[in-house]
Amino acid sequence: MSDKKVPTNPPLRAVALFEICIFLGAASLLDLTLFDGDRFRHVEPHPFWAVVILISVHYGSRLGVLAAIASSAFFLIGNIPARLLEQDLHEWVILTFKLPLLWFVSAVFIGEVSARRIRAHQLLSEELRQSKGRESALIISLKGVNAIKERLEVRIAGQWSTVRKTLTSAKEIEHMEPERALQQSLALVANMLQPEKFSVYLIEGNSLVFAFSQGWGKEEELFQQFTSEMALFSAVVGERRTVCISRPKDELILGKQGVLAGPLINPDTDELIGMLKIEKTSFSQLSIGALINFEFLCEWIASIYAKSHEYKISNSPVPDVKQVGQGRG
Repeated sequence: MSDKKVPTNPPLRAVALFEICIFLGAASLLDLTLFDGDRFRHVEPHPFWAVVILISVHYGSRLGVLAAIASSAFFLIGNIPARLLEQDLHEWVILTFKLPLLWFVSAVFIGEVSARRIRAHQLLSEELRQSKGRESALIISLKGVNAIKERLEVRIAGQWSTVRKTLTSAKEIEHMEPERALQQSLALVANMLQPEKFSVYLIEGNSLVFAFSQGWGKEEELFQQFTSEMALFSAVVGERRTVCISRPKDELILGKQGVLAGPLINPDTDELIGMLKIEKTSFSQLSIGALINFEFLCEWIASIYAKSHEYKISNSPVPDVKQVGQGRG
């Protein structure tokens, strides 16, 4: 059972008062025009029973008692019979007030029985309303879950496509020239991080020198070199850490040069070869997952660049010793 409280009696309703007045008024008019004008004293059953019972059944004991009071008033006011000589007081009182007393008792009894039905109906209505509310909430939640599921499916499909492209590109890049491998790695950055503008810098002495970029227009100016005196060089090369604009101290280091920057470090030799810097991307891409992917790409690009160097050296032609000796002779 619900703990929802239901009123023990239904509230007074204007329509019930209107019904009582209309019924009693019509009955009195009918009594004056078609009957003897004695308020149906000798009619059995008395017509006023109808309004008392109907109001008690439909609205409960409170309005039922009100109907009994109104009926008694219409029945008795100006219509109390004179006491006969042969009647004692007790008999006269019973005959005079018997009907009003029965109306009161019936109104209370019938009204209370009806009030239970009314309370049960109100309770069921409230439980039904709450059930519909829970059903609506469940439907809304289900729609939300379905929407999330669809977004996840699209995201997973996109991530799988990205992984597939990454693996395909990785196999091709390992056998390219170092500069070509570095340039092709930009496609992997675009697939995984989806930035609007980004660039790669290589370490040359005490400077980070621009090498490749993507997303920049011909008329747009891109910073070409970061020297050792600059804060970004110190953070990326000196401290060897990733700099992100979402961190207050890193925002000052980046200035207006980008939103994310990280060192390209070969994981096998711990050699720092340069920097990957993202100049422009959507806010949704600056998540923790995107930062992890960025650091992975920095390490991966450095590894690919180093392997392409090894591949270039291993495939370089070795001079023939005999030919070298003959040339000297």
